[in-house]
Amino acid sequence: MIRTFIAIELPTEVKQVARQIQNQLGESIEGIKWVKHENLHLSVKFLGNVEENNVNDIATAVKNAVKESSVMNLKTGHLGVFPNEKRPRILWLGIEGDVRDFIRMSKNCESELAKLGYEIDARENKPHITIGRIRSSKKQKGMINILKDIPIESILFRVDELKVMRSELNRNGAVYTNLQSVKLDK
Repeated sequence: MIRTFIAIELPTEVKQVARQIQNQLGESIEGIKWVKHENLHLSVKFLGNVEENNVNDIATAVKNAVKESSVMNLKTGHLGVFPNEKRPRILWLGIEGDVRDFIRMSKNCESELAKLGYEIDARENKPHITIGRIRSSKKQKGMINILKDIPIESILFRVDELKVMRSELNRNGAVYTNLQSVKLDK
């Protein structure tokens, strides 16, 4: 079994913006485990543990899902937290631009993967880049105000493919490996 997810790989410029934010916040907020630079990505669908011999079927389902999807132009947006400001657990960098196209593509992926037995997530996929995991929300009084003061450089980037990724967990954190790439057709 391999931990698998569908993602959009980010260009270096977007990862640099995320790193700048991490560096700025690291000076003023404690208790956050930062996502490694090389692991920053835009999630489309987390599948969990799958049989390795199902990867080709997963890639085919993703290909079917994106047949009607055009290349998208996205850009970095504002900072936020999940699940909410009172109990922040995930710190994220929001995505703007062709968000409706992203959500439509994401729903298509959900539908095609459901045909293979994968659960459809009840929550709408809000496009974001996880940049940190908050270990203790008790230490985060005033964090939301700090987030609002962080200037975010708006970086436009083009999305023309999805990746079927493997996530291997080890002592040093997750290691992501591209298993297959799926081009957007239009």
